[in-house]
Amino acid sequence: MKKIAKILGALIVFYLLLGFFLVPFIAKKIIISNLDKTLVTTTKIDKIYFNPLSFELNIKNFALIYEEDTIFSLKNLYIDIATLKSLEERHLRVRDITLDEAYINIVDNNAEINFAHLLKENEKSLETKETEKKSENSFDFFVYKISLKNSKIDYSKVVDDEKFNINLKDLNYTIYDFGTYKNYLSSNNLEAIINQNSKLSIKAGIKLNPLNIDGQIKIDDLKINDFLAFDKKLFNFKINDESNINLILNYNVNLEDNLKLKLFSKLFEINNTKVIKDDDEILYLNKFAVEDTNIDLDLKNIDINLIKFDDLTTNMILNKDGSNFSNLINNKKDEDKKSLEEKNPDDKSWDFKISNLNIENLNYNLIDNITKSSLKIDSLNLNTKDIDFINSSFDFKNLDFDILNLNFTNENIIFHTKSNSTTDKFETDISNIKANISPKDKLYKFDLDAIVDRYGVLNSKNLLNIHDFKEFSDIKLILKNINIGNFSTYSSKYLGRKLDGGRLDLNLDYDIKNSNLKAKNELIIKNIEFTDSVVSENAIVLPLDLAVVLLEDLSKTIDINLPVSGNISDPQFSLAKIIWKSFLNLMTKVATAPFSVVASMFNFSEDEIKSVHFTKNENEITPVQKETLDKIAMILNSKKELGINFSASFNEKEEKEEHSILRAFNIKEYLIKEKGVDERQISIDNQSVKTKSNIDLNIKLLK
Repeated sequence: MKKIAKILGALIVFYLLLGFFLVPFIAKKIIISNLDKTLVTTTKIDKIYFNPLSFELNIKNFALIYEEDTIFSLKNLYIDIATLKSLEERHLRVRDITLDEAYINIVDNNAEINFAHLLKENEKSLETKETEKKSENSFDFFVYKISLKNSKIDYSKVVDDEKFNINLKDLNYTIYDFGTYKNYLSSNNLEAIINQNSKLSIKAGIKLNPLNIDGQIKIDDLKINDFLAFDKKLFNFKINDESNINLILNYNVNLEDNLKLKLFSKLFEINNTKVIKDDDEILYLNKFAVEDTNIDLDLKNIDINLIKFDDLTTNMILNKDGSNFSNLINNKKDEDKKSLEEKNPDDKSWDFKISNLNIENLNYNLIDNITKSSLKIDSLNLNTKDIDFINSSFDFKNLDFDILNLNFTNENIIFHTKSNSTTDKFETDISNIKANISPKDKLYKFDLDAIVDRYGVLNSKNLLNIHDFKEFSDIKLILKNINIGNFSTYSSKYLGRKLDGGRLDLNLDYDIKNSNLKAKNELIIKNIEFTDSVVSENAIVLPLDLAVVLLEDLSKTIDINLPVSGNISDPQFSLAKIIWKSFLNLMTKVATAPFSVVASMFNFSEDEIKSVHFTKNENEITPVQKETLDKIAMILNSKKELGINFSASFNEKEEKEEHSILRAFNIKEYLIKEKGVDERQISIDNQSVKTKSNIDLNIKLLK
């Protein structure tokens, strides 16, 4: 027994000596020998430590040297193998793989990358065979944690003896639950700094069988100049150092059947960019943003929620050689062009949808040295919704613009318009007038832009037959942010009330063909206020205060559409009279059928709210009555200037009068206590209605 114990002890000692000393020594020799035999590099290893009890391996200061340059190195490689778990579950189980201070040096020397030529020539033919053998004898593995700590990647590109660099530093990459065993979901997290200050973050969940990756890439403050420098011959312009890109991109890669790649970009933006050519700043862009973009490569579909340009200034100069925006990018070789232009006729075109296009503060300066003219646009804003390009291709080479025959721009002329037909004079300023007229298909295109009273905007685009406007005219006039208070003179004369504020947007669209007119008159009035009544013999008494309260939405905006049609050759036709009659009809409806007006504002029908229904001898508020009263409460709580009044009602032939009193009382109690309506908005008339059980409601304007 003692002999066996001695033998067993000797074996343990031998195993420990073998593991602690001999295995590291032999492993170091074998690794260096095999790598030097296989690769063109020189391998260096400082120390190898192996613990035969815990199966932990450390390789210290590993490096691959090529032509005196380190192309790959590790301060320490740590591997912790779960031996018992591997044997028990018949797969390779590794608790931890840590690569500390890894360094990768990639050099692209005139399109020759150093890592592409690491294998020695006699080893290249064996590579494919070895790969095939390994694939036939696959073995499941599972690594609980893989860590890349404090690492760095250098990428250098050399073109005609010029060297450009980009690097990833402070690189930390952690992978959990990676392997083919039981196909666990592996989580990945990478953080790094690109060059000096740009931050890169990549997070992903990965399944290997079949391959499915869900992840997000986030980049902050990526300097554009760092990448333009890689191919200076391609670009004929410079970018300022502050110009940067921010990106948040979610992605999904699925290989279950075939490759499917879906991308969702939460944000892509370019900031603070100046384009400089020949020492002149030709473009400045404060921000270009693309938000909420869905890209499906399989369906060839791109859906963009918002494209936004903020504070864009372009300075264009035309001369006999073209413009200063010509040849910003050098043309590729002819063979490269041909390969780019080749297209499979069976390929499906891409479908694009842009939900919102927003351009704010566009400034455009043009100097035409050929015609000795200039054009300047300041602070142009554009908002467009729902742009679709479905199965379409666009060739902008075929897009042609004629030089305008007449182009008028003057920022200094101001028109003062005065009317002496009223008690007070009407005055308005129209400035910054820009007008142009040009022939188009035997007609004339007439465009006009101006500023009205400092903060208002006038825009008119027209297509006219100037010889006979009744034959064909397409007139569009848009006024925005006009001060309604300036029209107080006219409101006093024709409505008997002064205006004390508010803003007007007006959209007129008049289409005339062969004397037949189809017109749209859209008015949007915001925050309108009437003040004192004015005695005027021309004034018509209208329920203006009630109309304002009924027609205003929650944002104090009134939207009125007055369509007009008729034959302008008819002697009885008067456009002004028709519009005025339409306006009077609207006011009459406000006065005689206010429930119809207010119901339309809340998408109700008039019948749903003008009466509270009760059956014979019923006086309690049941769900039947609540349906009407809840809608009434919604209206009253939204429009505090409105109130309702009603009379207690009962059918004296079939009911007692006490039912009418209870009905009225319960309606008032429900609205005040249950729905939070202000008590002063509800009043009950003294007179009772004795002919029906239903209680009719009336709208009133609170004083």
